[in-house]
Amino acid sequence: MAGDKPIISNAGSANPNYKGASASGGGTTAAGSYGSDGGGAFTDPNTGQVISGAGNVPTKTGIKTISALILGARQPKNLSLIRNQLIANGIISKGTKSLASIQNAWLQVVLGSSTAQLDPEEYMKQLKAGGFGQDTAAAGLPTKQIYNYSTAEIKDLVNESALSLLGREINKTDENADWYKSLTGSINKMIQQGTITKTTQKGGMNVVETTPGFTKEKVTSLIQSKLKSEAPIDLARKERVDFTSWLFDQLGTK
Repeated sequence: MAGDKPIISNAGSANPNYKGASASGGGTTAAGSYGSDGGGAFTDPNTGQVISGAGNVPTKTGIKTISALILGARQPKNLSLIRNQLIANGIISKGTKSLASIQNAWLQVVLGSSTAQLDPEEYMKQLKAGGFGQDTAAAGLPTKQIYNYSTAEIKDLVNESALSLLGREINKTDENADWYKSLTGSINKMIQQGTITKTTQKGGMNVVETTPGFTKEKVTSLIQSKLKSEAPIDLARKERVDFTSWLFDQLGTK
């Protein structure tokens, strides 16, 4: 906000039309979404912690109570100023219009200002300078989903191809071999690629784009390529057995 104009100019004298408000603002409670308990305290909706509304907050117009600042935010003119300041400091996004969202964000600022003993506007500026606030930029970032396979599950994947190609499962000798360790390492790297999803708006609707970095088909192809190069004798034997079996089937002889 420009200059030294306070965010809430009359926070120290709560709206006289507000039922139960006092002139000083001390001992009053905010109703509705703040979880007022009727005893001058607020229930933090984020932590569930009950906080006294009588806590002091330094402002440009003097010391105010938490209750006074919260009650002041109930007035439309003040609420508009608060919303603009919250947006300017990245606490909420530009599209935030929900009364509950704005007042909840303001409550967090007031509580933080009381703890840090800073003017709310200065507190928000320091939050912004520290990189805190609404993750507005993160909304458009892709999301990665990773299913972590256990060592046993990876072995099962290799065994599936080994039985098909070599006619046998992976044994202890294989597991201790460098080629097997290299293979499982490569599989783990593929797994960490996960599945990437990104949501964009096109033609007035949300479009979800999915890019699979890891698929079972890709892993199977990798495993089979490795088995063919590392176990050529087993591969050749399995091919001979398969050919013989096929030939007998054609001749009707077993």
